[in-house]
Amino acid sequence: MKTPLQRILPLVALASLFGCVTPTTIQSSWADPTFDRGPFRRVAVVALFDTDAESRSFEQQAKRALESKGADAVEAFTIVGEERMLEQNALRGKLADANVDAILIYRLIAVDERQYYRPPTPSMRMPGGFGHGDPFYWHYHPRADYYSDPRSDYYSYWRSTWDVTHSPGYWESHSFVVVESSFYDADKDELVWTAKTETMDDAEFKATTESIVNRVTKKLVALRAVGPSPSHDDRTAANR
Repeated sequence: MKTPLQRILPLVALASLFGCVTPTTIQSSWADPTFDRGPFRRVAVVALFDTDAESRSFEQQAKRALESKGADAVEAFTIVGEERMLEQNALRGKLADANVDAILIYRLIAVDERQYYRPPTPSMRMPGGFGHGDPFYWHYHPRADYYSDPRSDYYSYWRSTWDVTHSPGYWESHSFVVVESSFYDADKDELVWTAKTETMDDAEFKATTESIVNRVTKKLVALRAVGPSPSHDDRTAANR
């Protein structure tokens, strides 16, 4: 027989799975093992999504996430404008003019549709209009103590058991957004860090975006690739 805790845990897991947007998870990642410099001075954020509107919105959210950690960031759209297919030298020139020394590129890889089965809900329903004084109450109320106040009415027991065991299960379809994030040293034209992330899509694009950029920004801060630049006093103390 399952304990009350064993019966509750699956419900908690389902609630976390089918609630609002889920936290972004990193499926795979790579970091340059030789990277040992401090935070980059200024990061250009590039988002490559299905539409220009989505890309601009994503760049804005990513810029805010970086700035919340003390980094200096700029949206790629403000640097290159409508033209995204610049020649290499022209792009390097625009990045130099914007004082950019790092580039963070978010690229949409796929939107996966998946099916999840929600099992029958193990809870009892009490018809409206019944209270403590009615024999139905003690068989529908989840806190009813049968052993302290048993009832001999077979119909109420039969009916409440039917409600518990026959709550139907059903299938739900959910979309998962798969994004590749790559962080480059613009001066050396070298990859510093990259990862593939997965996020259950939310009805609001903003919620999904925030989940992705917050997860990626947290990893870049841990890598010391982004963050507040050390002050002159801090650098002097570190060199002593």
